[in-house]
Amino acid sequence: KSLVGRNGDFLLYRLTGSEIYACLRERLRSISETAQRLTVVTQEKLAFQWLVEVFQWVEEIEKAVTDYSSLDGYKRTRLFIDFNSATRILMKGEDIFFNVEDVTKEILRAQKISIRLTPQRIAVVVLKGGVANSPGAHLLRWGALLYGCIKSDVDRAEDWEHRASTAIETYKSFSLDGSISHLGNATRFRDNVENLIDEAVNDLTIQNEEAFQILRDLREKIECSDLVKKQMKIEQVHIEEEEFQVEIDRYENPRNMAFARFEVLDSILKRLPPCHEDDSDSGTIFDSLNASSIIKQSGRDKSRVFLEKSLVKGMETFGIELSQVDARGFCSLFAMNLENAIFDKFKSTKETISNEYRDKIRSLRFNLQDPKNPLLCARVLSGDIKIP
Repeated sequence: KSLVGRNGDFLLYRLTGSEIYACLRERLRSISETAQRLTVVTQEKLAFQWLVEVFQWVEEIEKAVTDYSSLDGYKRTRLFIDFNSATRILMKGEDIFFNVEDVTKEILRAQKISIRLTPQRIAVVVLKGGVANSPGAHLLRWGALLYGCIKSDVDRAEDWEHRASTAIETYKSFSLDGSISHLGNATRFRDNVENLIDEAVNDLTIQNEEAFQILRDLREKIECSDLVKKQMKIEQVHIEEEEFQVEIDRYENPRNMAFARFEVLDSILKRLPPCHEDDSDSGTIFDSLNASSIIKQSGRDKSRVFLEKSLVKGMETFGIELSQVDARGFCSLFAMNLENAIFDKFKSTKETISNEYRDKIRSLRFNLQDPKNPLLCARVLSGDIKIP
């Protein structure tokens, strides 16, 4: 995908720095001297000359690599290739690999080496019975790999150049008539220029020095432009106003109560004094009452337990921490008051439990702990919804 590997290594040097590459260089030099003395052009000589062209192409890549640039005026930790040189090398590689003679392919196939060409890639395959680690096969496999890497890097550089040209032309339009509207959002435009510069310095293996220098000059113009700085200040004020409005909506809009659940709990606890009853592992205050104090739970006592458990589950669904006894005590007191209000409204003439009372308790029991509607429980506890 790139001449720079995932670990930051420059892949080209894994080939040119290897012993097999040095061996190949010596063999090609020795055979070339012999081949030059042959006046007859044979198929083997054509195949050998093509292999030499591949080797010279790899050496051309190595010569084009540099580790410094006048772009930023200091030594760089990353290696790169000039855009024009990379484009020329890529075109030469296309000519070498995609225009290989059929006779050369036949000779390579006789040596159990197959070259497979598609518009997207070049593949060199050592067939069964071939010598995979021979210098020639090693060079061709690496040549195909390097071609694919350079092509990907050039494509990436061309995409960067297109985005850089768009930014440059946009600023030119602004410079001609002074209309800030050409930049759209001035802050985003400034950030886009900064990102393009950072991308070129840190990510691109193929560099367009001319476009990079223009972007650096453009960044300085932006920093010195009073009109641009004024517009960015206006945009910053607008952003701060939007953030402030979001905070207002967060606390004033009931639908946003879920984003302020701990503030809701504070307001709930202030409405009634905290309960300091001794909590137990049974889960509710009513459950923790001593059995000797109540021989048998009445229907109303059970209703209060049901309501308390529903309120506790509703608050837990809402995301409120219930580790403190005050929170559970408040749910118990609230459940008692809620049950009393429901009983007073739906009681029968004989002070007994009515069917309407049972239906209301049953409805609240399930709705208050409904995980699909956690706001209902919070609004009931905060007094936003009156029941009954």
